[in-house]
Amino acid sequence: MSNIYSLTQRWSPFAGNNEKGMPGRPHLQVVMNESTGEKVIANMTDEPVHVMDLAAWVAELLPKERGELWLDKLAWSPVFRLLLPNYLVKFEARPPHLHRFFQEIEEKTREQRTTDDYCLLELFGAELALQFYRNAWDYLGGDSLRSGRLQAIRFQNDQGNAYEVFFDPQGEPGFGLKDLEGNFCLGMSYGTPAFVAAVDLELLEATRIDFFANEYPWILTRQPEGLTAQSLGDLIWLLEHLPRFARKKSAHRSGGRTLRRRPKQAGDPS
Repeated sequence: MSNIYSLTQRWSPFAGNNEKGMPGRPHLQVVMNESTGEKVIANMTDEPVHVMDLAAWVAELLPKERGELWLDKLAWSPVFRLLLPNYLVKFEARPPHLHRFFQEIEEKTREQRTTDDYCLLELFGAELALQFYRNAWDYLGGDSLRSGRLQAIRFQNDQGNAYEVFFDPQGEPGFGLKDLEGNFCLGMSYGTPAFVAAVDLELLEATRIDFFANEYPWILTRQPEGLTAQSLGDLIWLLEHLPRFARKKSAHRSGGRTLRRRPKQAGDPS
């Protein structure tokens, strides 16, 4: 069978400013001819296209004679089989030419990445990435740390390094760490999905961790070594323990207190 096509809709590897001038990461809808390696079409939208509209669009786009259509999302198959009866619709996790198309985009846009861009999935694996995003989601859902009323909190990590924890005075969620000389080291805030890697966003969608449209967690670091497993672990720990600390009356004393992350001992849960 000579007419073989592939289709995906996914977060774009590149980020940019949308029509309102705000940073964001668009969605790409791409159809490739897997028989010839040629691109049929690449479309870009701010929001994902509904699967019914996507199937109707592809049905108008492709030739009417019989062929195959490879989808990289299994859940789409019933809709596409209904709207493209002449096509054998199959699930294919990584169609070769479609995969190559996105590889080329990533290579072309690699030089445009900034120090704010990161990919937790590639850097640290799915388990640690999901732990961060789940803790960030839980943290965002609370309101105990939006008022900025906590003062003079110190944090000592499991390596013995001490920092001052600070919050946005306007009450925005998130927090930052300064060293004891007042130099910014590490921060965690909520902004647009522009700063979160496309594959991280795909991971969030696959695991149904749903943030608000413009409140995705992102990390800013001014450490020479960049984002490390140690610094990510500190953020994960703080996302879990800061809300508990805020609920204690003693946390609101003018003198403040110190949060200590103790080193793991044998037998501790991971």
